[in-house]
Amino acid sequence: MASWGDLYRVEPKEVDWTNKRIQPYIEFKMPDEFKQRHWKETDYFFTMPNQSIPEDVKKHMIERARNGWLSYPLGVFLVSTPTKREKGISVVRDIEAYDKLLILKEDKIIDRLTFAAGRSYYDCMIEVLNSAGQYRYIIENNDKKLPTAKEYEPGTEKLLILNDLASDLNFTPFFVDEYGFYQSKQYKSPQESPEYYVYEDNGESVVIPGLEETLDTFNLPNVFVVIATNPDTDTVLKSTFVNDNPEHPLSTVNLGRRVVRVEEKDDIADQETLDSYVERIAFEASQIYGKVTFSTALMPFHGYSNVLVLKNRTLGIDAKYAETDWTMPLKAGASMSHEARKVVSLT
Repeated sequence: MASWGDLYRVEPKEVDWTNKRIQPYIEFKMPDEFKQRHWKETDYFFTMPNQSIPEDVKKHMIERARNGWLSYPLGVFLVSTPTKREKGISVVRDIEAYDKLLILKEDKIIDRLTFAAGRSYYDCMIEVLNSAGQYRYIIENNDKKLPTAKEYEPGTEKLLILNDLASDLNFTPFFVDEYGFYQSKQYKSPQESPEYYVYEDNGESVVIPGLEETLDTFNLPNVFVVIATNPDTDTVLKSTFVNDNPEHPLSTVNLGRRVVRVEEKDDIADQETLDSYVERIAFEASQIYGKVTFSTALMPFHGYSNVLVLKNRTLGIDAKYAETDWTMPLKAGASMSHEARKVVSLT
């Protein structure tokens, strides 16, 4: 009988360069003393011998195999310009590839597109995705309707249309997850989000020494105003957010003056969405002053906008951070670089 590792390990395959679509994985070979375990038919993990396991986890857990492989998908990518070159007796390919957002960026509407007032935002998004031949998506549906008709000119990128609709709902911009699904969901402040991972400089740390912290306090606003207008209905919505938190170094209280940012927006679903939108841009702008960069061993389970806890005794850091960027070379023994901004409360 084949082991779990034999069944689930993704074997290397010859890439079909005419298809120009690849899905890389990263795999870890686990040593004999680790046991492969299974949680609720979906998630696999390893435990050390005699490791304490909570009873509510244990009753859903099935031991699968020893000495297995742990696989993580890294996304689906479209190959742009593969280059084949000779290196000794081997053939080496240098690959430049883009995620599936490229499909929506290169596909444009060829006729004027109109979405009627009262139509579901969700249905409009699905129509655009399907028109580009894309049927793998995870999009939050909050049942909100277009307050007025929306029109797009011929030649408009379908990705621009989708992100415009998402912005009206204060959703995240569209992104593609590690399984190749398009996603957009209600924006949630990192303040309200759970911490996904903790990186600490202790004896079991995977953090490489050399963490850097940058503080930038120049010309950062503390008053935010967004005005949403619709010329078809003469409707004007306005929302204001003032950072007057005495704990924030750039608040009106601590700075002793107002630094105002005014933004105009063409469309928004309603006043509630506008209020959450202005809170979002206030939060994002106010986190710019505290940025950290650090490197770790390869951690292939990071995704879109993860929230982390960083602890560094040398720099006196023990706080929550929102990850804004990470880079991972696809080779054994490489290190992964991260950028994150400090999560600071504005209320």
